[in-house]
Amino acid sequence: MAANKISKAKTEIGLADLILSMEKLGHKDDVLLNQYFQCLGFRNQAQIKRPTGDYRSNQAAWNRTRIHHRKSHKPVSKYKPIVSMPPVPETIPTVPEKKIDTAFEDLGVDLSTESPMVMPDQINSAATISEQEQTPPAVSRASLFPASKSRAVITEIVSQNSRGRDLDIKRLIEATARQKYLHALPTLPEISTRNGCQLLIDMNEALMPWWQDMQDLVQQFQAVLGTEVCPVYEFDDNPFEAFRWTEAQGELKWKCVINKPVIVATDLGVRKTPNSGLRSNVETWKNLTTFCQRRRVPLIALVPLNSTRWPKGLKSGMHIIHWNPATNAAIVKRLQRRNGNCS
Repeated sequence: MAANKISKAKTEIGLADLILSMEKLGHKDDVLLNQYFQCLGFRNQAQIKRPTGDYRSNQAAWNRTRIHHRKSHKPVSKYKPIVSMPPVPETIPTVPEKKIDTAFEDLGVDLSTESPMVMPDQINSAATISEQEQTPPAVSRASLFPASKSRAVITEIVSQNSRGRDLDIKRLIEATARQKYLHALPTLPEISTRNGCQLLIDMNEALMPWWQDMQDLVQQFQAVLGTEVCPVYEFDDNPFEAFRWTEAQGELKWKCVINKPVIVATDLGVRKTPNSGLRSNVETWKNLTTFCQRRRVPLIALVPLNSTRWPKGLKSGMHIIHWNPATNAAIVKRLQRRNGNCS
């Protein structure tokens, strides 16, 4: 089988073999050349038009003895050649003396005769000010309820006893043994901030030093409770005239809501200023305390002043908390237990 493959391969005649054979036999005679072409099935040699003029043979396309050209590996520079800039003219063109037409009026002032302005001695000697006399850098304002304590303090202030979600098994078994009819399943009480609060802010001029602290207080309460359950009201010295403004309903007056503690940030009318006029007296705050007690609503006052300046006769019905950085959750809890609030 190998011999058959070799013999079969030898019987195949390529174009190069045909050309070599014709070169050995000779093809100078046109008659003999036409016979070769007729045997191979080509057209008559006489009908083929021979090239005229500057004709170059394409022998190199099939010549096996030709030398292949090699590509040169000359390195190509990656940088562009530096283009020389045109020389700068030595002479500068002259500016025309023609003036531009303007609508300004010439006042005829000769600036060459004017003396330069003399600076004050304070400005001239500003560079010699010592570092001790320079203005110190601004320091960020510390909040009266620091961020590390605000959440615990506010939670303790607002928390109150409410109906929980866990069943009171003891009461349920007792009612079943005595065959008592229950209108609702008994649940264990729990302390929570679910009801939120109402935050009243005293915006009287006497409390101007604490206005920024009051803005921080509003953000702290709403961060713990949320904006929906912690509406903010403003008043000027009289808490009964507190109001808030909403886009949907406009101005809304304050109304006491059952089971919703009332938190008042105020000085209780202690500070006096020339422009503040008559401040609310102790009777106004006593009336507010009685008003909230009748509705069983806790009333807590946040006062930024020391306890020595608090009005007399308000501690029994109102929970007053000193609003300062030293106040913590333990102090608030102990104060409310002493005033009779189990929360």
